[in-house]
Amino acid sequence: MSERAGGEPGEENATMIKVVTLFKRREGISHQEFRDYYEDHHCKLFEEHLKKPGVKRYVRRYLKPSFDAISGEVHSSGFDALMELWVEKEWFDAYYGGDLDPEFRALIAADEEKLFDRAHIYKHIVEEECDTVLPLPDTPAS
Repeated sequence: MSERAGGEPGEENATMIKVVTLFKRREGISHQEFRDYYEDHHCKLFEEHLKKPGVKRYVRRYLKPSFDAISGEVHSSGFDALMELWVEKEWFDAYYGGDLDPEFRALIAADEEKLFDRAHIYKHIVEEECDTVLPLPDTPAS
């Protein structure tokens, strides 16, 4: 079996699955309030699940619009954060397959209402084809 990340859940060669979720903050909270609440409260609700065998990496990234090098314009996707989760297939199947406790689901949904525009939460499974490692530029001899 391959260690390739991605693929559809259930594919034989997808022993490691990467889930990416895009989040938009709810109206009425600042970027800093959003980040503080996410880091200090929301992500801690998942600690028990993320400590289970099968979770390899959990990353939260906060998005800031940047200018396009070609046009010089700044365009925002409207998203405030991106969450990346690398998990083994067995963990993915158990967590996303419906084995979550209904009370935990209700707790998360209620907390998400405080933080996110829940109509704009998008989860994706990532299929990674290539990891390009670019050569380091020559460094001058000292």
